[in-house]
Amino acid sequence: MRLKFREVRRLDGLVDAKPNQTIHHHDRSSGVHLSDIIYDMGIKAGLVKDFGGLSTSYLAIGLAWEDWYGVRMECGGEPINYHFGEVVKDEIAATPDGISSGGRLGLGIGHEIKTTKMSSKRKFADDWYWGAQIKSYAHMLGVREYHHHALHLNGNYGSNRAAKLVVRGFTFTRGELEKNWEQVLRHRDLMARRS
Repeated sequence: MRLKFREVRRLDGLVDAKPNQTIHHHDRSSGVHLSDIIYDMGIKAGLVKDFGGLSTSYLAIGLAWEDWYGVRMECGGEPINYHFGEVVKDEIAATPDGISSGGRLGLGIGHEIKTTKMSSKRKFADDWYWGAQIKSYAHMLGVREYHHHALHLNGNYGSNRAAKLVVRGFTFTRGELEKNWEQVLRHRDLMARRS
């Protein structure tokens, strides 16, 4: 599926998003959040390194890119519903970046936007955290298709070190999503027993 950007008007140097594309940074609700569960799962299994060393400026670049990109993106000729708010399933809260209508299965397509220093040559399958995250979001949203939009800040670290946007599309089986969600629920319960 071809992605394209929509034009947005600039007022006094600020981006004026369309009414249905307003940038929202929602406060997290109380209770357990999906990102905390997945992060803890990854740390305990040795699949994720500690994110504690990320600089504030690096995080600001990621949030700025997400806001700039999210309001301009279209999928299948339609704007994505960007930052639509928090979703809750099985008492777990999450904040997916976006959802659009359509898709091959007709259930809609979820969208996740990332900024990373990882090489664009790295295979998506090598990043356990991203995979677990989008499978969980897909399950929570009731979709089986997901687009992962990653801006690789340093390109491929080879001859081309310019930032590179890589968009990967995934279609998951119900079984894949259910298995991933069962792992999330088990780990949520384990975290509750530890606290």
